Amino acid sequence: MDHRLRPNFERSPNLQDILDSYGSAKEALAAGNHYIALLKARAENVPEIENAALIMCGVIKKNSNGLKSGTLIQEAYGQWCLGNNVVAGEILKNFQGSSNLVSLLKKPAINVLILYGPHTKHHAPAEELEGFEIIRAMVKRDETAPPLSDIIPRGFQPDAIIVLDIYGQRLPNDLYDFNGPVIFLNYDFDFQLAYQHQDLQRADLIVGNGAYEHYYLDRIYDCPVSVFPAIILPFEKPNILQTSYKKDIDLLHTGLSFTPTMR
Repeated sequence: MDHRLRPNFERSPNLQDILDSYGSAKEALAAGNHYIALLKARAENVPEIENAALIMCGVIKKNSNGLKSGTLIQEAYGQWCLGNNVVAGEILKNFQGSSNLVSLLKKPAINVLILYGPHTKHHAPAEELEGFEIIRAMVKRDETAPPLSDIIPRGFQPDAIIVLDIYGQRLPNDLYDFNGPVIFLNYDFDFQLAYQHQDLQRADLIVGNGAYEHYYLDRIYDCPVSVFPAIILPFEKPNILQTSYKKDIDLLHTGLSFTPTMR
């Protein structure tokens, strides 16, 4: 068995374990573990890294002007989020391998294909977003996805494909022939490992929302992993909450309360 997949049955890592897994705040930031980069930057008293990490954690407007221009690529992300595409493009020119991003920022709209399932349908934008041209396609649990040529309208050329937590036969069989980045938003990496592994191993980027998720995903897969604690997870209100059934609840426990999953 690959050592990266070998389970450790002793215990799950706690927050300190995750902090200790990086030698510095700069290393955590480069790895895409933004919350951990923030904590380590504060402990190391590195304001530049702290501001960059805060931008990636969603505190954008306040911290985008707190960086020395052209030193950290996260500055470009912050400026882009604020609508300053020209400024973001100039910043990106300082970083090797950013030419494609610079080209995208010059386009009137970035073309994106979003593939999703019923459980992630609320993640796909219901309205048009300024600066984007978005095509959406939902694949139900028992469906087999058609090829990309049947999904993508004639004349529409995606700049990126975003897959919202669907895998296997629910993805087009020619997905990885696409000449552009394939980005996965991933849930439940642990107990769905066998189901997800083949696709996530071929992803260009895996996106999550917690330091705990990053700790494992980064050790399992070879592609970059980036987690954003400010990701909103929309969902439909369960029908049970709409019934007349009532019960006094003193304590409700869901998920992994004592691990830094959502940090």
